[in-house]
Amino acid sequence: LDNITLTLHFGQKISLMGRSGSGKSLLLQALADLLPLDNANKIMLNKNGKLIPISQISATDYRSVVALFHQSPNLSDG
Repeated sequence: LDNITLTLHFGQKISLMGRSGSGKSLLLQALADLLPLDNANKIMLNKNGKLIPISQISATDYRSVVALFHQSPNLSDG
């Protein structure tokens, strides 16, 4: 992935598709704050008109705006 700018609005849903190895998982890891990014690469969330790095947002606030779903969910009988 190179030079990605993505703006999503509250309530908007997206689907991320691409070939194997194209960087989908890398982008999702960055969105989930599981991937350390250097100072030039930051993921920011808009909270009350202020852009805040996701690393500085509480887990509750983060979960209120971001949801990730794996392509192969685990389902059990029941």
